[in-house]
Amino acid sequence: MATSYLELKAQAEKLLAQAEEMRVKEINDVIADIKQKIASFGLTAQDLGLSASAGGTRKKAGRSSAKKVGVVKYRGPNGETWFQCHCHGRARW
Repeated sequence: MATSYLELKAQAEKLLAQAEEMRVKEINDVIADIKQKIASFGLTAQDLGLSASAGGTRKKAGRSSAKKVGVVKYRGPNGETWFQCHCHGRARW
């Protein structure tokens, strides 16, 4: 049986939609299971390592006190350097 490109494309789109529906359902099931286990064991975010005080590796938001240095983009004949600041997107001369 010959199948055309458009028929295969329609089947693929239908399968992708079904897969997404199944993914959402499974995620919801997993979340419900995790919430139930957290409640039954009386766990906290700190117990799970999800808070900053638990010694996690996440850094606090905000600017650091140290000045960040960009990568040297240009070097002059006398050793002078220019770089483009990664945070501003413009060259610092």
